Amino acid sequence: LIHRPAEPVQIAKPSIAFLYDGKKLSYEILELNDFRLRINPFYVDMYKKHQEGVAGLPRSDVQHVKEYFKRAKFFIDSIGMRRNTIEKIAKVLMNEQRDFLIHGLPHFNSELTQTKLAEKIAEVSEDHEPLHESTVSRAMSGKFVQLPDGSIVSFAFFFDSSIRPKEYIRNFINAEDPEHPLSDSDLMEHLAAQGMELARRTVAKYREEMNIPSSFMRKRMRERRATWQ
Repeated sequence: LIHRPAEPVQIAKPSIAFLYDGKKLSYEILELNDFRLRINPFYVDMYKKHQEGVAGLPRSDVQHVKEYFKRAKFFIDSIGMRRNTIEKIAKVLMNEQRDFLIHGLPHFNSELTQTKLAEKIAEVSEDHEPLHESTVSRAMSGKFVQLPDGSIVSFAFFFDSSIRPKEYIRNFINAEDPEHPLSDSDLMEHLAAQGMELARRTVAKYREEMNIPSSFMRKRMRERRATWQ
């Protein structure tokens, strides 16, 4: 079972869906799939007449058609660039979070940042040019991703460095000896053994964010439950 930080309950439509069939990991771009943009045929016909030098178009109409085409082309090009950016982000996330997407949270890449993602985009781009971090951030802002297990998370989830250590903390506590619950110092040492060097106060902060009581309180709660049985 994969545990994730609670996020606001909402109906979220993902921009990307990661898929895993047991052999191959892939992605599908869902954002903008519902859009089929084209310029109004009426304006296309008017523009062609102007280009071909056909008389009959008042000067005001010619200017209107030119402005319409300019705005329409800019909008359609912007949509295409946005989709292209989302696809590049999907490729990098699939590469950098492959183990997590296939095997779950214990394999989450906590080292990935938006800055690194922007730099990595150069590796999946035909022009080998990275995107500015602000461009990447805008493309992901308020957007969501569907994971192979069907759950939906925000893009911000992939850059939360607390995800992996929190999962380990939860698992350590679930497997602890009820008579000798793990203190935050114990958890700190267990995490260090897994290559995660965290201060004790950071461990305590993560534990509290998951609403897990201290070792003292966990022991008392278990003792009380034992007396009630």
